[in-house]
Parts: sequence; structure tokens; C-alpha cells
Amino acid sequence: MSAFFIVSTIELEFLISCVVKGCYGVSEKTFKRLWPQFRDIAEGDRVFLRLKDEVVCGPLIVSSLSSNIRYLQKSRLWGKVNDQTTPVEYLPTWISFFPWCLFFDATLTPQVNYCRLGILQANHFNLQRMGIINPEVGEKLWEFIDAYGSSFADFIQRMEPSTRLRQPFQNTQRTISGRIKSKRGVLVRSKSERLIDDWLYDHNYRAEYERCVTLGGYVIAPDFYLPDIDLFIEHLGLLESSEDYRKDWSWKKELYEKHKMKYEVVTEADINDLDRVLNIKLKKYQK
Repeated sequence: MSAFFIVSTIELEFLISCVVKGCYGVSEKTFKRLWPQFRDIAEGDRVFLRLKDEVVCGPLIVSSLSSNIRYLQKSRLWGKVNDQTTPVEYLPTWISFFPWCLFFDATLTPQVNYCRLGILQANHFNLQRMGIINPEVGEKLWEFIDAYGSSFADFIQRMEPSTRLRQPFQNTQRTISGRIKSKRGVLVRSKSERLIDDWLYDHNYRAEYERCVTLGGYVIAPDFYLPDIDLFIEHLGLLESSEDYRKDWSWKKELYEKHKMKYEVVTEADINDLDRVLNIKLKKYQK
């Protein structure tokens, strides 16, 4: 049975960086005095992230050391990151303070949920700041956050451009029961996004749904990212019906173009002829 742990961070920006980069770090001093069970954490164990007395996020699934990172030292699944030789795009914002890192399954971090600590306490989850969580409590906490929490990608997607990483967490509960599962088991927001994800799966494209990325100092969550061809796909489902949605897309489009990122869009009208539309759009990226 997998073990459950809870760890804490003091800044919202640090929490976002943990999820976006798929890792959690501690200082040299903290690493030396880690309790034995956490030092010997195993692949597949679950970790919840706590932001002070505000929210709990997770769980994130522990994985092996990232091959994208250069290390000064290793200890089981912990690695002391060399921030001088590691490519900057893989480094979290806090790495100079907390170089000893634990890594999480990057394919699952985009779908992690969060829940306000007050809501959890009202439902009899009394959680410490850092430590081991009883496996039965851990399973119940996972189920509760999955059912009644809010999508972390939703939170990042809603952030106003001018606030960068500073928008408060939403106060209301939101169930994810309205989400729809695609063929590859990913929970998406609409039938149209399921059709897109299923098409990509059927045509052997590796795709990451709402994988948070940092671009020009902003954290965004593109609808789909195709890593093999380095391409973003955005489904513009509300482009015709929402002025706020159009403004958000205009800002994101400008960000893509400013940083010379490859992207394609799929409108709601395209869904009716999706096979032809995606074949045409993606053909230009085939080698």
C-alpha cells in the first residue's frame, strides 16, 4: 500500500512552481534532519502540499529522479539539484533556497485539485503542516479533494494577466462530477474536448491536457500540448458567446506569438468536421 505524506510551503508562488515543475524542495539543513520515513519515500507514494493555513493541494505521485535535471548529490529518490548546469526551463522558482528535491509523476500533476483548509477542517480532516498521514485518512482525503476540490489548472487559467501569480484562491466548492473521461482516461471539461483528446489518441499523438507551463513569467494551462512536435492546441469553445473569454484568448494568443510558440486553435464550429480539420492543421508539423 502506498504511503501518504503532507508537506508545506509558505508562498503561493512556491506552491504553483511545485505543481508546474512537478517537484518539492527542502533546504540542506532540513534535508539532513528529515524523518526516516520521508527520506526513504518510495515511488508511488502520495504527497499533499499545504500552503500555510489556506489550502491543501494534491496528492502528487512520487516518481524517480527527473532525467532533465543535473545533480550535485543523490540520496534514494531525493536529488540535490545543480542549478548552474540544469536548463533553466526545468528549474522551480525556489531552487536556490531549497536544492534537495523530490519529484512527481509529470503526467498526473496537471489534474491535481486543491481545497481550502477551512473546508477540510469542517469535514474533520485535522492535518499537520508536515508529516505522515494515516493511509486510511490519506485515501479519504484524496477522495474528498477529488470530489469537492477545485482544479489547480482552473485556478491558473482564471488568473488575470496583470496579477501574475497573486490571484486569491476561490472560496466556493466545486465538484468535478461534470467532467468527462476521454479514451486515455483523462478528465476533460466538455464533450468537444473529449472528441479532440480521443482524436489525438486514435492518431497516436502524445498529448498533455492542461499541462501548466511558464511563459514570459506567466503560468498558463494550454488545453493540449503535443510534446513530440512542441505544439499547443487551444479549444475556443466560448469564443462566440463570451466577451471575457475573447479578451482572455487575445491575451494568450499575444503571449504565444511574442515568444514564437507554435499553436493551433479548434473552434466549436470545427468540431463538426474534426477529422478533416485536425488532419489539415497537424499535417504541416509532420516530418
